[in-house]
Amino acid sequence: MSKTLFLILCMTALISFAQAADGPRKFSCTGSLIEPHGLNPATKTAQFSFGPSTATVVVDDRTITAPITSNNEVALKFANDQAVASFFHYTNDLFVEYKTGHLAKLSCAEVN
Repeated sequence: MSKTLFLILCMTALISFAQAADGPRKFSCTGSLIEPHGLNPATKTAQFSFGPSTATVVVDDRTITAPITSNNEVALKFANDQAVASFFHYTNDLFVEYKTGHLAKLSCAEVN
């Protein structure tokens, strides 16, 4: 019985170590940046990545790096003084709400 428990603990530790060693998850995203009042949506591409404690989005020349405020099975959320964002794990959709009133609605694909 104790050997089985020991093996389970070792396997759990190895899996946790392997996941931590993978580094940040990285995504390439496309979608639109919607101006306040829905005027003139513009097609955008973006790069998105996140690790255990921070997330980064680059849209055009705007880079947002922010601490992760929540991460569960459904969504990862992060925010700073420039924007609030939500990334949905099931669909790989990323929504970035800028304090300026702009909204980025992006579909992402994971890259290696």
